[in-house]
Amino acid sequence: MSIWNTYSKDYPMPEGFEDPLNGGTDLCPSYFGFNDHMQIWFQDAETHKEIFGEEEFIHPFHIDVSYCQIEDCECVGRMIMDMHDYKRLDLKTWDEVLTEIDNYKTQLNTEKFNQQRYDNFRENFLASSNGIEMPEGFINSAWHNDVFPSIAHESGRVHIWFTDVDGWIGDFKQPPEDWKKYEFQGHPTKEVYAEEYALAGDPNYVKFETNDWNEILEKIEAWKKTQTELEQRIFRFHDGDNPLTTLKPMNALEILNLPDYVEDEQELLEFVKTAKVGDSIADISDYYDSVTRIE
Repeated sequence: MSIWNTYSKDYPMPEGFEDPLNGGTDLCPSYFGFNDHMQIWFQDAETHKEIFGEEEFIHPFHIDVSYCQIEDCECVGRMIMDMHDYKRLDLKTWDEVLTEIDNYKTQLNTEKFNQQRYDNFRENFLASSNGIEMPEGFINSAWHNDVFPSIAHESGRVHIWFTDVDGWIGDFKQPPEDWKKYEFQGHPTKEVYAEEYALAGDPNYVKFETNDWNEILEKIEAWKKTQTELEQRIFRFHDGDNPLTTLKPMNALEILNLPDYVEDEQELLEFVKTAKVGDSIADISDYYDSVTRIE
């Protein structure tokens, strides 16, 4: 018997969902919920074979879900696979489906709770009466699905998280004695947001946690010194047919932010960090013959 004849009896429609009844166009029946941000699809061995051929039939259910909760987001109205924070979940039992629905409801409540925490952050963490003000060159970088609010330097090379016990225990499941109010992440030349694992082991990457805002300001000042030092190191490219040779002299920070084909040349990157005035390096690229530090 076709699954179209059995799904609604075997799997009662969850509260808040609708049945689009697309039997005329869809191969499989489905339930849509959460403003079409979650779509539950049913299939049996017959429809599975029609779609996937002889591939083994394992998952009678799959869920298409978008975790984007911005009401006026540009992705609203797109096909769900094209929405932000999209995932596909292949599931074996109806109980697993119901668990994912409950997880999604929890996420919605968490989003609302986090928004309250973000509002408190704007009112309290950056209130001048608390002695904390937005450092120069920084912006509010709080993103809707981050556990904690944050600020970041406009370069992206410093990120500061404002943590609280609610998020620390609720999301990270860590004991309150491990909690610190502020977390600093910084790197002289690379963006740090969501790059913690990629930068692990990099001697220039700094991660620091503290309850003292003044210690965060000290870390910011130390990072700014690395930027000043790189900006004061001036280089000139020589010869070659690439447009790089026509560029005006560049400082080390500008060089370290050139396109990927330069970022991959580790020999050059190490040179601009350590070279003394007059030092040159040659035959390291098809794009130029040599580079010299001139200031």
